[in-house]
Amino acid sequence: MIVKFDQNDVEFVRDWATRLDAYKRQNNIKDKNFFIDKCSETTAMGLFGELACARYFDVETNLDFTKGGDDGNDLKAWGLKWQIKTSSIRKLIFNGIEDFKSDAAILVHSLSQRENIYEQPHFHILGGISKERFIKQHHTHDFGYGIRAVCDLDQLTPLETIKRFCKVSA
Repeated sequence: MIVKFDQNDVEFVRDWATRLDAYKRQNNIKDKNFFIDKCSETTAMGLFGELACARYFDVETNLDFTKGGDDGNDLKAWGLKWQIKTSSIRKLIFNGIEDFKSDAAILVHSLSQRENIYEQPHFHILGGISKERFIKQHHTHDFGYGIRAVCDLDQLTPLETIKRFCKVSA
């Protein structure tokens, strides 16, 4: 599913990302193991991904600022807590297994370059995976900034399939 955002969404995300980055600077909060200086465009890319998923699930995403972060619980849907990972790389990447904190994760692919994230914010929700399956199936890879835990696109399950399974289990 491809999600496109309008100008109102862009202004909301730009304001939120700027405020979050200021909050982090004020409280001396560093992003753990991040390979670049995180800027508002990177923060915005993550929020756009979360909002894309929230629209798909028809739920709200967690927009609170807390010193401890959201502990990996970006949104709740279908009886599960979800971590949303937004990337320009079509792989689900965690800094380490211990950073997978929710029941499941979703990979959202940014179709926009990070530098131009506010110009044409388009995102493709690619699929999801349970924490248990990620732990069993992941491999490690060094993208040039340290070893990461990774699942490839073909290891993810389409959300429609997950949705059917969750409704049967409920």
